[in-house]
Amino acid sequence: METKKSPKADLEKQKGLFFELGLFVTLSIVLIAFEWTTSKSFMAEEYVIEDHAIEEEIIPITRQKQNPPDKPPEPPQVTEILKIIDDDIEIENELILEDYEIDQDTEIELIEFEIKEEEEEQESNLPHYCS
Repeated sequence: METKKSPKADLEKQKGLFFELGLFVTLSIVLIAFEWTTSKSFMAEEYVIEDHAIEEEIIPITRQKQNPPDKPPEPPQVTEILKIIDDDIEIENELILEDYEIDQDTEIELIEFEIKEEEEEQESNLPHYCS
């Protein structure tokens, strides 16, 4: 497709100039807006209302008497009777703790436990919705 626009009418060359011109116009509008001052109108001075002092009622401060808080009753004193027991009893079965070192080659014995029949019967006596 051929372009029908002549290079003389192309405005892309002046794109930077238009951008700078736009910035200049907006900046000048902002500066003028900040510097704008208004003068007092003469109509406002004629209708000025004088301020009259309004009397305010002074309400006296009232305070309620505060009764001292009631002391809670003292808890009854509990005396403990200590029984002194002779500590001369010798223990025959003492727990002996040995230091064991376990590595990967150590075998551990598994102990199997048997379930007593009484426990199974107790479980069977439960209602069906509990299990």
